[in-house]
Amino acid sequence: MLAPSQTLLTEQRPLAALADIVEPWRRLAGTAAEPNVFYEPGFALAAAPTLGREVEAILVWSAEVPGRLVGLFPFRAAARRYGVKLPVLMGWTHPFAPLGTPLVDRDAAAAVVASFLDHVAADATLPKILLLPLLEESGPVVQALRASVERSGGAHAAFGRHQRALLQSDGDAAHYVERAVGKKRHKEFQRLRRRLAESGAVAFEMARSPAAVAAALQDFLALEAKGWKGAAGTALVQSAELRRFAEAAVDTLARHGQAGVARLLVDSRPIACVDVGPTGLSRLIQPWIGSPLRRLINLPRRPRAGRTRYRRLRRRWSGRAALRVRAKARRSSRHS
Repeated sequence: MLAPSQTLLTEQRPLAALADIVEPWRRLAGTAAEPNVFYEPGFALAAAPTLGREVEAILVWSAEVPGRLVGLFPFRAAARRYGVKLPVLMGWTHPFAPLGTPLVDRDAAAAVVASFLDHVAADATLPKILLLPLLEESGPVVQALRASVERSGGAHAAFGRHQRALLQSDGDAAHYVERAVGKKRHKEFQRLRRRLAESGAVAFEMARSPAAVAAALQDFLALEAKGWKGAAGTALVQSAELRRFAEAAVDTLARHGQAGVARLLVDSRPIACVDVGPTGLSRLIQPWIGSPLRRLINLPRRPRAGRTRYRRLRRRWSGRAALRVRAKARRSSRHS
């Protein structure tokens, strides 16, 4: 049922039932005040059957422009929280979606957020306590939420503040690493690449087309299964549902130019993979490093002649010092 709120309309529907609004949903993602790839249709609909059961969404539509979606707020209503009976309306996040910012049109953020809160307040079946995790505290969506809550006489608080790493490039990708990591670290990377080249021909490939991405994703899944996640039973290939989710999400994003898979190869054999977005930001799956590369990263520097001689002398003198200490201890025990 639609509910009017000034020039906006709100609607509540199950997340898995939103396949018929993919186009307006995708347009909203492109005009959002704060982008969130995890709430875009390609990713969210792929996650819904496995990671979004019982998740619903409050949609905010423009009443003046038919078919224009201006807000999307996925949520799950929980009857208990923190081990007590505490009904809470919770923003939707999951282990593969570490960002909970709702999609809000940048040109109407305040009105869209107010309409969302009005819908929650007017629906007797929804909890009146909202817990929206993993938001950017200084972002426009949080600012609009705070302002709207304060205008209505409500209260708000922030919990679990923490900082996360952010890739923030000026667009010069070719020299970004050199500027970001410094000369010393860059020199170390060059050394590691030379050591890696001793094992075979080193190549870096970026898969962008849907077919290439699908093939490269299988390399990622195989590498992950051979590592500690495979040993722990938590690799994606060990869960049919999670594997289907990952393949569907990456395939949909790749078809819209939003995903790729970067691979590091030695003699055409992948040893490291990472799923990346169009800006180079890792979005879905963490980098996975194969065992050969892990061993390489832990290799010490090749000893030089002078360094080797110093180490031998150090071991020799440290051994003599230990002998002198033990001899002195024995002499002391005899006199005691």
